[in-house]
Amino acid sequence: MARAGRRRKANVARDGSGKSRGESAEDIMAVVLAQPHRRFADTPRDARLGYPLGRLCLAGYITEKQHDVGQRWATIVRRYSALMGFRLENPAPPSVELIATGLSCAAEPDEKMILALRRDYNDAYAALELVGRDTRTGRGPLKICRQICVQEMNEAILWPHRIGDLRIGLNALARVLG
Repeated sequence: MARAGRRRKANVARDGSGKSRGESAEDIMAVVLAQPHRRFADTPRDARLGYPLGRLCLAGYITEKQHDVGQRWATIVRRYSALMGFRLENPAPPSVELIATGLSCAAEPDEKMILALRRDYNDAYAALELVGRDTRTGRGPLKICRQICVQEMNEAILWPHRIGDLRIGLNALARVLG
């Protein structure tokens, strides 16, 4: 009698009970290294190639300090949004939506942490607003920093004129966040 279901794949590693053990680490790394943004990189295994701010840093468009402050600001924005119950503009996949709406098992944050996070968020936001006014770029630095650092939109949106707004915004964040 034939088994119901799909036929087994050939040449797949299986354990003693016949269950697949998944792909090997070498197979997974081969797929990762074949991605377009890693193909011609000098260091294709560098984790910074996995997100826009890191790729800009590796390509020399922003400095290490600007990269680090952009990462720090993104963490602050994400934590603040989660704490306050705000949704970020980039839609989460449905599985994350289901997880995010459940009850949390994490302990309630203490008042000092909430105040420190709120202060950092407000200081950074004010710095981006102020630098936009001072440089007559409007909300350009705030908008582009949010798109690249927090939402991780493709860095292609920067060309040709918005890379300056990103640098201006990251420099303002560096003055505030250190």
